Parts: sequence; structure tokens; C-alpha cells
Amino acid sequence: MAVIRERTEADLDGCATVLKAVHKASGYPVRGVADPVGFISNPNIIQAWVAEHAGRIVGHVGVANPDPNASDVKLWKDGGNQDDIAALERLFVDPEAQGLGIAKQLISTAVAYAASRSLRLVLYNLEKDTIARRMYEKLGWTFYGNFQFRWAEDSQMKAYCFVSPALS
Repeated sequence: MAVIRERTEADLDGCATVLKAVHKASGYPVRGVADPVGFISNPNIIQAWVAEHAGRIVGHVGVANPDPNASDVKLWKDGGNQDDIAALERLFVDPEAQGLGIAKQLISTAVAYAASRSLRLVLYNLEKDTIARRMYEKLGWTFYGNFQFRWAEDSQMKAYCFVSPALS
């Protein structure tokens, strides 16, 4: 089991190293990792956590203010949904630490944070990331639509939108 704690500035280089390994293994993020620290420290993120295992950073997740221009946020609002939302972003786990339940720990931490603020989380998952999509479904996240995610003029892929379980 990993230790999940709030991310600090001192964690950014360790997170960048993990993100580069993730990109090499899976292609996430699809836009590349030319500026991994910039990607990780997106200014819309209101809270972020890291996972530590065996004395090193092995994962990251953030909760961000929803971007009203983001396709997953638009789909949620256009569907007549009234729940207040935030976005689950920048979730990644070191390929060497995958399969240990770390992603689930990070997601649970983010969901609890959002729920404590009466928020549900939305996210989108690219078609290529089937293992992640199955994990969201097993964790009770609900699919609510698709869109074409474009990251370059000639590069696009189907994206699946999910919302965290309803608040109790």
C-alpha cells in the first residue's frame, strides 16, 4: 500500500520523472512530455496528491476547477446535470508500481476531497486506455458521453466521459 499525501513544490521533479516513464510506456499524455512540470502543475488544479511507495514518488492525481470550454464539462452541463463538479486530472502511476492499487488510492483520495466540498468529479479517458476505463467502471463511475479528443491537427481519438459516484 502506498502513502498518499498532498503534493508540494518539492515533489514536482519526482512527479516529472514518473510522468516521463508513464509516457514512454503508454503514450500518456498524448501531447507529450516536453514540459512535464508545466503539465503536472496546471494552474486550474486546486488540490493535488502524490503516492509514495518504497520511499519514492510513484503516482499523482489532481482535482481542478472545471474548464467550461472542456468537452467533458460541456457534455455534463448540456445533459441537464445539476450537480456541482470539479475535474479529476493528471492521474498517473509509475509503470513499475501499477497493479498495486495505487491508482485506486489516488482516485479515492480525490473523490473524498471533492465530496467534502459537495462536488462530483468528471474526467475523460481516451479510447486507447481500456484498463483505466475498466477501473473507473469498477469504482462506480458512470459513463455519460463521448467526444472526439483532438491533440494535433491530424491526431484525434474517441474520449469517454465519466462522473464519480453520486454524493450520499
